[in-house]
Amino acid sequence: MSLSARENDLSQWRAYTPYAKGVCLSFSSEQVSNLARRNGCKVVKCIYGKDEKTRLAKLIVEKTLETWRNTHQDEIPRAHPSQKYHPLFESMKSNYLALFVLFKDQWFSSEEEWRIVSPYIASYVDEKVDYRVGASIMIPYIKIALPSEGPLFDRIWIGPTEHNNLSMHAISAFMSKYRLVRNGCISSGISYREWR
Repeated sequence: MSLSARENDLSQWRAYTPYAKGVCLSFSSEQVSNLARRNGCKVVKCIYGKDEKTRLAKLIVEKTLETWRNTHQDEIPRAHPSQKYHPLFESMKSNYLALFVLFKDQWFSSEEEWRIVSPYIASYVDEKVDYRVGASIMIPYIKIALPSEGPLFDRIWIGPTEHNNLSMHAISAFMSKYRLVRNGCISSGISYREWR
């Protein structure tokens, strides 16, 4: 699950929501931490800087080489030389994924993204793994159990729209009916329009 530290950001309204239909669902940091913990996940902050990504990548390469050097000859499979490293890479896959899930291109740094990350699931047929249709590919995901009591969201931001009052009324009524939001709905106040 991807989250942003920025609640009301024009570039994200443009990139991630259809015009006049977007909402930003805000959680408190405590809510996010509790949600992750209850689902056996971690909350991690994305890394954008090239230097920090390079430093961390070098560390994982050094760890891989150290592990290989400490592997006894009798533990190395008798396979074609090009295949003998595969068991090592497979054994360290969760380490690689735990690191690389933090990396995001520097051009997206203004998003200040955080992620709720599950532990590595080795089997694609595991019952926890499901699939959804993306823009061009099938995307694996796991379902996260949401809390059954108390408001789910800290507040809701209503994205740029020509019908601000109507949108505020409808979404506020929906959130109130199901007691989903703690601190109400807020208009983005951004005067962005999509010219047709």
